[in-house]
Amino acid sequence: MASPRYIAKGVALFIAGTLAACATVIPYEPNVALSREDARAALKQAFEEQPPKFRPIAIEIGDDAIRLGFSKVVGSQWGIASIATRETYYYSNLEQPQLFQKGGRYQIELSNREHSVRRWVLFYSQDKAFSFLDAVQRMRRAEKL
Repeated sequence: MASPRYIAKGVALFIAGTLAACATVIPYEPNVALSREDARAALKQAFEEQPPKFRPIAIEIGDDAIRLGFSKVVGSQWGIASIATRETYYYSNLEQPQLFQKGGRYQIELSNREHSVRRWVLFYSQDKAFSFLDAVQRMRRAEKL
């Protein structure tokens, strides 16, 4: 029998594939003139503007990775607890992000190559989505222009 981890990965890949199949991929050309400081600010702003259900409670944009903190409320027969979780997206291990349009919304899947850490980043403006992609591309480049 397959382990729960592999089942979860398979389900996540199926859902991502289904979402991508229902959406249009938007072609994108990166802006190479963006500074690292502007890229950090754009990434932070994008996560701060996520819908409340998807918004991280802690955002750290470092030279090596994006670190996001979340709080998940879990209820059981013994009460309610808040569980802190953390997601780290290393620039060196990010899959090439793609921009999808679905209805009036734009979405970018942020994922590592192993698909063990993944998150949809949502936008209502194509310009803001392009700014996010530019920022990710800039932070992935090693030089500190």
